[in-house]
Amino acid sequence: MVSSAGIYWGFNKNQLFTSNDSTIKFNHYGIRDFDVASGVIGNAIRTDGYSTYLSFEPDFDLSLSAVSGWFALESFPTDTAAFFGIRNSVEETIAVCSDRYGKIMIGIGNNESFKYISTNGKIETFKWIHICLENDPEGPQLHVNGEKLIIEETIPFSIDYLHYLQVGRDFRTKQIGIFDTSLINGLIDEFRVHSQPLDSNYTIVEFQKYGKIIPELAIPSSRFAHDFNRPKYHLLPAANWTNETHGLLYHKKRYHIFNQKNASNLFLGQINWGHFSSPDLINWVEHKPAITPEVGYDMNGIWSGHAVISDEGIPIIFYTTGGEKMGVGIATPCDEKLMKWKKHEKNPVIYGQPEGFTRTDLRDPYVWKEDSVWYMIIGFGVVDESIEKGALLLYKSYDLINWNFIHTMFEGNPELDNSGIFWEMPIFFKIAGKYVLLVNKIPQRGEPARAFYWVGDFVNERFIPDSPVPRNLEVINRLLSPSISYDSEGRLTTIAIIPDEISSHAAYMHGWTHLYSIPRVWELNNGKIEQSPHPALKKLRNSKQIINAVVNENSPLLISQGTHQLEIEVNIDSGESDRYGFIIHKNPDNSEFSKIYYDVATNEIVVDQQNSSIKEGIPLRIRRDTFPLDSGKPENFHIFIDGSVVEVFINNKEAFTTRIFPYHFDSNNIEIFTDGGEIGVEGECWKLNGAKIKMDF
Repeated sequence: MVSSAGIYWGFNKNQLFTSNDSTIKFNHYGIRDFDVASGVIGNAIRTDGYSTYLSFEPDFDLSLSAVSGWFALESFPTDTAAFFGIRNSVEETIAVCSDRYGKIMIGIGNNESFKYISTNGKIETFKWIHICLENDPEGPQLHVNGEKLIIEETIPFSIDYLHYLQVGRDFRTKQIGIFDTSLINGLIDEFRVHSQPLDSNYTIVEFQKYGKIIPELAIPSSRFAHDFNRPKYHLLPAANWTNETHGLLYHKKRYHIFNQKNASNLFLGQINWGHFSSPDLINWVEHKPAITPEVGYDMNGIWSGHAVISDEGIPIIFYTTGGEKMGVGIATPCDEKLMKWKKHEKNPVIYGQPEGFTRTDLRDPYVWKEDSVWYMIIGFGVVDESIEKGALLLYKSYDLINWNFIHTMFEGNPELDNSGIFWEMPIFFKIAGKYVLLVNKIPQRGEPARAFYWVGDFVNERFIPDSPVPRNLEVINRLLSPSISYDSEGRLTTIAIIPDEISSHAAYMHGWTHLYSIPRVWELNNGKIEQSPHPALKKLRNSKQIINAVVNENSPLLISQGTHQLEIEVNIDSGESDRYGFIIHKNPDNSEFSKIYYDVATNEIVVDQQNSSIKEGIPLRIRRDTFPLDSGKPENFHIFIDGSVVEVFINNKEAFTTRIFPYHFDSNNIEIFTDGGEIGVEGECWKLNGAKIKMDF
């Protein structure tokens, strides 16, 4: 029988969903099992933010005095979400919730309508929170961290017996696409249904005992242990959504990079500036977000931007503020290790578009210094004689805080250069005596986003390109929005995003979305950016295989099987071949494979993924682009394979990327093939170790 004191779930080993009475169990929901982490006592369960929650529906009369539990959030939800809620016999519900900014709300409703009532409570992420909802005859009473909250309206809700309990999810269902936004992302522990009235000091004593414990919110490695598509040496957050990188910098012998992060779900929303740091560009620590949205000028997102080091040696973040108007905000570090940041009291330092422009969606500042003047460009779009075109707003400052608009530094000519109608994530830098301007055009009329650049000069505060037509950054379009900085050896280093391009359903099943490229080194030669893998990657090398063979069209050369992390560098003498290249992620029965090859007749690089996966939601397509190669000499192909991501460098000059998501674990054979003639192949293949990428929260 149930104790007269009620029911208690401690979530300890072998009893994750079983109460103090072993016959009483929670029902648990989600696409995967709950993670297990340290709790306030013993273990806690870890939710994923979008699919995992609990419910309990007793098959006996269970009197209800109060419901209480311990929670710790990694992130605030993408919409108002519930810690827990109860339903009575007439289908009325009450739930204790958090909004997008940590304000505690009471949700009430039924199957047809819901409303939220404010309280004076405000919580923080990365801290344990004790919540207790009392069933009082005068109306529900709410205590958070030992303090009784003021509920702004009287709530007409009464219940004698518990009919249904839900933990980690709201009763109101709200979705963005297929993603439920009503779930919390964090830890749950010591959950109780109280059948007897509580002592008046219960919540105070509970908080005093456990409230100072620091929660361990890191995603356990077990969550993705069997996901062979998830990379092991490429940088990406522990789980859920990420987008562009920005603000790569080297400060006090450590690299830092920031990213667009929604830890609460798997889509573009509730964007924070995530933060990673590294001693070597290979092994990374993921930290708590540097800056997060708050009610006001950045309430709709901490969007992309840049980071620079001031004349005083202090790193400064410049970010796009998503509020009533788009603008630019500044944040500075509170400590030398850059773990905590504060927003500037004068934010936003730029608010809305300049006078004379009607478009309002400016974004993605980039800052640099010329002599004694700081300049900032911001991605924008203008209309000139009914023609929409990308543009860059130019501002100047002498103190990095007060900024004055000058003019548009540069505008595209889409009828000539196919540069699109709006530009994002600009970067502007001087190298080898020239200036390089790189932008990303937004998708338009079926054309995807693409990164491209001009080389030229900065004259009278305007960019003057050497050629009106830009160059594409990648041979085959995939990689976007590079962040740049000089490394400890003075090499211009870049890391960019390589998007998944898979369906929402596939992302939902994976539990993570998008990743970042390996670090690359850029050089400028004859007006072209030349890309090569950063030398730091060599420390990942494990066992090596020497390759020296002649390959004919009837017998592809198997160079690797049984591993998903590889580096391949080969020189190929194409001879009389019509096409030659690589078969990647092939399984023994040939039901899954991709081809990356050079077509001699058409002078094209081709990425053929028509048979890359039998998994649902994975695009099966061919991509190709013109790329002349000199068939009279061997060509160098340097390839990095890491689960689903493939990065290819040609002659340490050109590069392109792709993503491959096979269904079968044994889709890991790598072959070199030729059609129409023999080819000579010599080089090396290394199995690579995974990088050390951990969380410090």
